[in-house]
This record gives sequence, structure tokens and C-alpha cells, in this order.
Amino acid sequence: MSFEALKRMYDQNEFHELVNHRDGVYFLKLRSMNRAPYMRGVASRAGIDVSEIHGRHLLRHLFEHRIDEDLVEAFVQEIYEEERAQRRAKEPNLISELYKMQVFDWGGLYQNALERTIANRYVKKTVSYDRLCEVIEGELHRSLRGYVLCSWYNNWTSIIIEDLFRDSGHVLPTIGLAKRVDFFIDDVPFDLKVTYFPDGYMQNLRLSKEWPSEWQMLSRTARHLNIDYDRDQPRREQFREVFSRLKEHPAAEARECTQLLMSQRAQLITETLDSPRDLVVWLYENQGTRRFDAANRLYLVLIDLDDLEESWKLKRNRALLEKHVEPYLERLDLSQADTLQVEFEWNDEAYSSYADLLFILTSESEGDFAVSLSDREP
Repeated sequence: MSFEALKRMYDQNEFHELVNHRDGVYFLKLRSMNRAPYMRGVASRAGIDVSEIHGRHLLRHLFEHRIDEDLVEAFVQEIYEEERAQRRAKEPNLISELYKMQVFDWGGLYQNALERTIANRYVKKTVSYDRLCEVIEGELHRSLRGYVLCSWYNNWTSIIIEDLFRDSGHVLPTIGLAKRVDFFIDDVPFDLKVTYFPDGYMQNLRLSKEWPSEWQMLSRTARHLNIDYDRDQPRREQFREVFSRLKEHPAAEARECTQLLMSQRAQLITETLDSPRDLVVWLYENQGTRRFDAANRLYLVLIDLDDLEESWKLKRNRALLEKHVEPYLERLDLSQADTLQVEFEWNDEAYSSYADLLFILTSESEGDFAVSLSDREP
């Protein structure tokens, strides 16, 4: 297949067609090297003169010269090991630094919406210059601090988790910052997405059972008990405050409310573990507009069954993740990859991709365990 046809598939999110063609996988392996120095390095290794080739034309040039695929893979592994050795030496100290993070709070300035949130909340609502300065020094300063800390935490924990997968002998890593592919498992490319049990999906499950929302449960009980809370803060912070106050309240009604909420969460998570395909489709269909793509995905879903709001801490628990990632990769059989094919829609367009979903869960009563979509599929 021609380079132009493969590039068109990539650009138009025809990922399923791309990865099901041998030339498509080869195209992605070359593209996953991403940077001109890497492409020039593999060209030199293959004895191809690219001194006169402009950087943006290197990928096409290498593809058309059909460099031996084993040579490409060996080169990628060599570069990865060189870069990984530097990260490995710093990893213990990095993990120690990550454990200094005690609260995960975006401060109302959420990822991918920073500029819009600042404009809507502060720029467009504040007329007084002096008042704006007060807001910047107080509220906005605190919010930006939370945003930067959460971004820092997500960046470094994501690198640690990606390395856990890429260190495996079952995986061919990518080098550089390749888009849509983090690694290949048995020649199937995957983009790793680390997340928690989604609030939106939980709400959908509650609606399907005609249960009130979690916030309706909590706020109704708070009213009955005359618990006053800060209604000016964002709903997420209101939820945290009311939930915490009800858990600590001595009234039986408060205890019954929070226990019911926790048991309902456990039930819905158990049902999802038994049949996770719907969650995979939901995750594809609820991507942010600016980041949409139809690449193959490996979703890692981290769940603290005792306290969902604290699931973020599991991202830095390298020992826990390592315990479950390698056994998952060892038992993953992609010879029947079609069992992991998912169909979904985006803006009225139909897409198809391969996807797996690995849950890693912890609780004081059950310990820790892992479940994947591939475990559940026939």
C-alpha cells in the first residue's frame, strides 16, 4: 500500500483499516520514532543516505526504502533502553516526591479548559481592576497552584506507568512523543489511557436503574440534618464537603445515606467488571472534542473501592501496578484480536478500533486484584 494511502488513513482516524494491513503496522512503527534524529539514526544503521532529505520528508523516504523491520525494532529497543536507564536511576526519588502530594484538587481549573475557565470565571465577570488584582492574588493564585500540582502529578505518574508496560518483553515501545501509539503488543499498536471509574458513566448506570444521583442523595440528607455548606464553590467541591461531613456526622440518617451510596457504587462497579464492554464504548464516545481520535486503546482503570475519590493515589503505587501489569501482558492473547474490536460513534460517524480495559482495584477487605476485558471475552 502506498505511503499516501496509509497517511490518509492515519489522518482520517481510519485506524482499524490501518492496523489490519501489514504495511500499516510498519508505517506506524516508523512513525512512532517521531523525531528526525531517530529517523536519521535508523537510516544510518540501514546504510541509507538521508543527508539531503528534509526532516518532514524522512518518514516517507524511510517507508519507501523498506528498511528491514527487525532492524527498526532493534534500533527502537536500543534507544529506549538508553533513555530508560536515565529514568530508572531517578525513579525511586521521583516516586518519593510524588508521595508528598496529599490532595489532588484542580482548583476548578480543569485540564484542556484552562484559558476558557479563567476567561469565563474571572476576565468576563470582573469589572473592577482592583478587585481583579485581589482575585489574582487570592483565589486565582490558589487555583493555579492546584492546577500546576495536578498536572505535575499526572505527567510523572503517567511516565512511570508507561514504562511499566514498555519494560515488558511482550511490548515494543515507542521512542520520543509519538501520537496515538505508546507501544505495540504482538504487532498491535495501543495508546495507553490511565483513568479512574468515570463519574459520568456511574451517573448513567444510576439513571438506568432509576436511582437518584449521588448529589441528590447527599444534598437531600444534608437538608434534613440542617447541614450548611459553601454553595458558592464548584459542585465537585460541594460534593466533597457534604460527603465528608455526612460520613463524620453522628446521626443514623447520615450514616445510612453514605453507606447506601457506597454499597450502590460497589454494586455498579461489580456489574461493570462482569461486563466491561459498554464502558469501553462509553470512554471512546465521551472523549474531549479537541483530543478525539479512534486509535486502539488500552485503558488502565484504577479504583480504590473504599474511597473512589482517593483513587488518584494508586497512580504512584508502582509496586501495586507492577504486580498486575506484567501478569496481564503475559496472559493477553492478541491472536484473536477481533474479540477486542469495539464499534462506536462520534459526531454521527461510525468508527471501529481494538481496545482492552484493565481494572486494578484495591480495598481493605478484599486486598488488590485485576480484571480485564480480554479476561471476560470468549
